[in-house]
Amino acid sequence: MDEALASALDKGSKSLKLVTEFLTLLDSPKQDTTGTYPPYTTENRKVNIVQNTGELERAIKSIRKTNFIGFDSEQKPTFRKGETPHGVAVIQLANLSECYVIQVKKIKNLSSLFKLIEDDNIVKVGVNLTGDRHSLYTEFGVKMRATIDIDGVLSKLTSRDSIGAKKAATIFLKRDLQKSKKISTSNWEVKELSQKQVKYAAEDACVAYDVTIHLLKTYPFIKEAMPSWLISKNILQKLK
Repeated sequence: MDEALASALDKGSKSLKLVTEFLTLLDSPKQDTTGTYPPYTTENRKVNIVQNTGELERAIKSIRKTNFIGFDSEQKPTFRKGETPHGVAVIQLANLSECYVIQVKKIKNLSSLFKLIEDDNIVKVGVNLTGDRHSLYTEFGVKMRATIDIDGVLSKLTSRDSIGAKKAATIFLKRDLQKSKKISTSNWEVKELSQKQVKYAAEDACVAYDVTIHLLKTYPFIKEAMPSWLISKNILQKLK
């Protein structure tokens, strides 16, 4: 058993109840819950589309007011075998009150964004970040730092290999994250993103943030499964 769960069980009946509840949720049979729960939304966040250097500078300045953000990225898909990847087209950043959908290929100077991604003091949380890390490094030489992959944390506490954003939203938030394949495989390099694309992109970053905050608030033992560097930075105590 993971040390976080073992420690929680040692602390008595209240912790035992939380651990039991948590494991029951994770190990529940996989089922289609479409229509069972209300749709997931970005709630009261202000969603901003970023298309130029000036807008990016303002976005980064604002997002840096917090040091814990949801992160995701999108690419124009490839459909033919051997086709060269198109590269990162959109990067999404979200906190409690804002979400920025950044159209990377329209912006000449991305240095402030890259500094944020490499900043050890800005924690980036996401779901399945392996592809994001690889793309950013391959295309720009940027190394994502201070990242937390929710799948990685949960896999330490359960036998499941992967939960995924949609399942995590269902299990922990009781919300239906509407993941449209048509939108996910759409052209993310278009000059003007459609409303559906903006909604899809924003929700991907926001749900990572919301699930993480919910886990930390509802199941205190989750903190013990987080990377040691995060504990040492004392960032979790500052979250509201």
